[in-house]
Amino acid sequence: MTRPMGERALLVLAGLLLAAAVLAHVPYILSGTQTFWIAVTASMSVFCLVSSAPIMGWGNAIAFAAIGYAFGLFFETMSVHTGFPFGPYYYTDVFGPGVFGVPFIIPLAWYVITYLAYGIANVVAIRSHLGIAQLHRHLA
Repeated sequence: MTRPMGERALLVLAGLLLAAAVLAHVPYILSGTQTFWIAVTASMSVFCLVSSAPIMGWGNAIAFAAIGYAFGLFFETMSVHTGFPFGPYYYTDVFGPGVFGVPFIIPLAWYVITYLAYGIANVVAIRSHLGIAQLHRHLA
């Protein structure tokens, strides 16, 4: 099956973004700064968004990213201010500016983790030859 040109271009772009995330390790290894984590999280966020567009469509991909970011910001804010659910902690300015005591980059990491978990769950469901309804019945 041949993929449409636009989809192939997005897959190439996604591959390049993934390569950029991997290459971002080099300066960290040489310098040890937090810039590495910011660069990896930002490039992985773009990778997840670009790679999800052919699967979900751009509107749903952007909505998924926004919801993942919002949930991450919500839980990080709750924990920073109340200690629930992750225990008491705080962020310094090492990861850059933020809102509600949470650097902007941290909820992006939540989005990346959420999207990758979504992708893995779909692969498991498809590879197991069970539909979602059958999977639900199997787990219940």
